[in-house]
Formats: sequence, C-alpha cells, structure tokens
Amino acid sequence: MDTCFIEDQDLTGAEFDDLVCSGRVPVVVVLLTEYSFSSVSQLFRLGHIHKYSNPRSRKVPVAIKDAFSFPSKEVLDGIENGTRLMLHKSVDDTALALTGKKVSLPRVTAALMEALQTTVSLLDLSHLETEKIRVVGDKVCERIVAAAVDYKTLGKDGDGMNSSPSIFAGKSSARDSNIMADGQLLIPVVAPPPSNQQEGFEDEIVIEDQPDKAAIVPGMTMKVSNNVVSE
Repeated sequence: MDTCFIEDQDLTGAEFDDLVCSGRVPVVVVLLTEYSFSSVSQLFRLGHIHKYSNPRSRKVPVAIKDAFSFPSKEVLDGIENGTRLMLHKSVDDTALALTGKKVSLPRVTAALMEALQTTVSLLDLSHLETEKIRVVGDKVCERIVAAAVDYKTLGKDGDGMNSSPSIFAGKSSARDSNIMADGQLLIPVVAPPPSNQQEGFEDEIVIEDQPDKAAIVPGMTMKVSNNVVSE
C-alpha cells in the first residue's frame, strides 16, 4: 500500500477541495495545539472534510503537547456561533476562500466533535530521547495504517461514523447522514497555522471508542506520564 502525506497548509482552497472531493483522503491526521479551537483555517477545513469526503475520512487526532484538554460546551458554542473565531469575512466567504465550498459553523463544530471521539495521541519531542521518539512515532503510524485499512474495508456499503453518541452530552450540532466514495491513499495533515508553540512527542493516550464513558468529559485535561494517564 503506497502512502503519501500532504500538509493542508500547502494547498489553496481549490486544491484542497479537489483533493477531498476526488475521494483520495481516507485518513486525516488532525494536529491539535493550543490554537486549534480558534484556528479558522483548521476548523473550516475539518468541516469541509466532514461534509464532502465520501465515505467519511477517518481521523487520527494528535495533540502536540504533553497534555490535552477537551473543549468545554462554552468553547464549542463559541465555535458554532462564531464568537471564538476571528472572521474577517462572512462565514460563506471564509469557507469558500479556505476550502472552495460553503461550510457552516454547525458543520465545523460537528467535525471537531467527531474528530475527538477517537484515540488522541500526545506528542512531546522535547522530553523524549531519540529511540523513544521512534517508538512513539511508530504507534502513530500504526494508527494511520489501521484507519486507512478500516476506510478501505467499509467502502461504499457503510460508514458507521455517526453510529455512536457524542462525548459532548447535551451539546446539539448538525450532523449529516453517511456519505460514501472511493479513493487512493493520500493522507493530509490538518493543522493550525505555524506558530512558536513548543512541539514534541509523548506516549499515546488511549481513549476507547465509548463516547458516553464518565471519564471523558468536556474541559477535562489528561496527561501522560510513564504510561499512566491522570486527570
């Protein structure tokens, strides 16, 4: 299986739209930083993938830090109503410029919620030796390959991406019905614009695919230390 990675920041809106709508995006690596929940480009492109990938692209979220906090209901509301985002144009014009198609803010919120319903890996390079970096990096690569295989296996007969409830209890958001398509293995890395924040590798935090688990709540910070997950 040939694999190609591409960073979405290198693509124009039209190029990004063609990539997604052509069915060549089985897996999306979502890089989460402290800026992700207010990043206009990252959030709108996640929304575009959520709406137009067919079947729905699998998400592999990776937090570029040693701890990760799930967004609270207030944060999600701020994304959905636009108050958390610095929009210099209308929602439609912003979406067209970044993705080539219209994407609503409820769709953007739904895309983020969906991306956080699976395993989140923590990566903190500055605290790991070279050999450990390779080990943790291999874990992430294994997740990507497994997600691609899952995408190919389901094909047009079923997606199942909307079968389980959101981990964000009480938070309503528009969700479309399952959409299907085929594609080659091309994996975009969706990230907020470059910044001066610290990046790195850390051990993987595994959140089982059970959105209603009491341990997974909005606003919770989870940290990995010596393979032990703590709040």
